[in-house]
Amino acid sequence: MKEVVYIGTELLPPYNEMCAKLVYTLIKNLLPERQYKVLSLPKPGVKVASPANHNYISLPDRGPLATALSLPLYLMKHSGRGKSIIHFMVLAARHTRYVSSLLSFCKLLGVPTVFTLLKKNSEVILCARNASVIVAQTEPVMETTRMLLPEHGNIHQIYGGTLETHHAAVERAKKEVLFVGVPLLWERRDLKQRGVNLLFETIRHFQGMNEGVHFTVLNRALPNVPFINEMARGIPDEIMEIRHESVSDIANYYSSSSMLLCLHFDDHCPDPPLSVIEALACGCPIVTTKFNSLYRLIRDKGAGVTVEPDPSSVAEGIKKVLSDVESYSRNAHRLARENFAENVFSASYNKIYALLDNA
Repeated sequence: MKEVVYIGTELLPPYNEMCAKLVYTLIKNLLPERQYKVLSLPKPGVKVASPANHNYISLPDRGPLATALSLPLYLMKHSGRGKSIIHFMVLAARHTRYVSSLLSFCKLLGVPTVFTLLKKNSEVILCARNASVIVAQTEPVMETTRMLLPEHGNIHQIYGGTLETHHAAVERAKKEVLFVGVPLLWERRDLKQRGVNLLFETIRHFQGMNEGVHFTVLNRALPNVPFINEMARGIPDEIMEIRHESVSDIANYYSSSSMLLCLHFDDHCPDPPLSVIEALACGCPIVTTKFNSLYRLIRDKGAGVTVEPDPSSVAEGIKKVLSDVESYSRNAHRLARENFAENVFSASYNKIYALLDNA
């Protein structure tokens, strides 16, 4: 049984908490007899529990050239033919030539590789062409990968499952809409403005209808940008901004809200939004645009509704979920349990590792 060597959480920036969670979730659920290593540069940039010290290899940072050579030298020394499976977990399009060269080097050594794609990024997808197995996190990523690499015969889709538990739903507030402003976190000012404006125009729509719908905004959803106060004129003070200190804290809001509102305008954030997965695990239905990479799954499984990014469409989606919150909630909880639980996620990767044991 080959050792799995994980690369990407800190070695190949940009990295984020999601990359690290995925790696350590896989480690936690590996078969006991399968060995592993995690390769990293010093001073890891994510705060997650590290694996056992003897399995955490810090390659020395002696400048760009020496650092670039450290990994191939390690592979040549420790990961020869028949010994290891190299698993790359790369988030975005930095160092793609280097990654592509590493994959070619592994192929030359006869070392099988797994390359997990977290985003629909053409540059990263193309650099993965020499990977033994490519894993896409969502349907849009898989479709783009198959389009760009039509000759690659080993492309799989595995949803990123890092949910240890699924929180039992408490009694839901009948007209409580929880807003998480994913598009507001982007760097582009125009998308922030559109996101804020869409939220406020939707709220004004409900004000005029006297529906009694209450909106709660996550504190991370409205960044401190100068145009917000101007756009918020006329919005009532009862819109509550919440600040959360822990996962269980925010889970209480997910569990008691009648839905989560998640709005995208284009493909700038195609990776699975963690807030959406967390909400589904708490049985919280989703109202989302089609630019959320999970929208098809949510729509097809009856865990929420898809809307256009305009106030009237969003308002209609909210009313549709409010008409049968309990059914949508049950479907949301079931969807998360079947697609995002740790055991489902890890079992899928363990099957891939088992196939590569004989590669």
